[in-house]
Amino acid sequence: MMTSGYYTGHPCEECGERVTIHVYTGKVFAHGSPRQCPMSGKPVYDLASVAEGRPRRLSHFDRSREESAEKRAPRVRKPRAPFIDFPGWFPRWEDEALPSVALPAKGRIGVWLPEKSHRQHGDFVDLLLGGRVAHSWDPDRACWSVSKDHFIALTAGLLRRYGRISVGREFDSGEACNPSCRNARRYECTCSCRARNHGGGSWMRGWDVQGETTRRERGRDWSWMNVAPR
Repeated sequence: MMTSGYYTGHPCEECGERVTIHVYTGKVFAHGSPRQCPMSGKPVYDLASVAEGRPRRLSHFDRSREESAEKRAPRVRKPRAPFIDFPGWFPRWEDEALPSVALPAKGRIGVWLPEKSHRQHGDFVDLLLGGRVAHSWDPDRACWSVSKDHFIALTAGLLRRYGRISVGREFDSGEACNPSCRNARRYECTCSCRARNHGGGSWMRGWDVQGETTRRERGRDWSWMNVAPR
């Protein structure tokens, strides 16, 4: 009789007591008791024969053959998630796609990391910033985005990890640089100095600028730097 994954009513081969056999594991239990049969220990039954109502105890040869077949069976690996493509509006440096951070005049920072899937991007940003942060995929810019508040910590963390990164800032070529820019304490700047004079350049402290370029993307001017730590 088969009930809820168990076969009941079969007499034990050793003591004759009727036992309950678990169909999937082959474990044998004394009838009406959770303990295993004290006479037979843990006999292994051929599960196919249990399902047919005629349990047959497996021989050592049968068990060895089944175990060998399990070992020979190829392991199925899950396909690896694809890496995120390099955003076309980010510059390459000598044809190399560096980890990139883009600081717009308004909105959230754009972030791209090489050889990282969507999930790995999020996990890596969490690791760099010391905890879970609100990051989201920006389909319009084809990159991940985080709050502007993380700009300094994010660039510093990427420099420590990769050694070279690409940093972009949006600027307005028609906005003249003024004393409020040169004396600023934070890093936000959109004037024509491209943040080079901003706060006396203190926001770039510890950076070695190895290359610079400007690009225009969707009517907006961007200044990009190839940066390494000093």
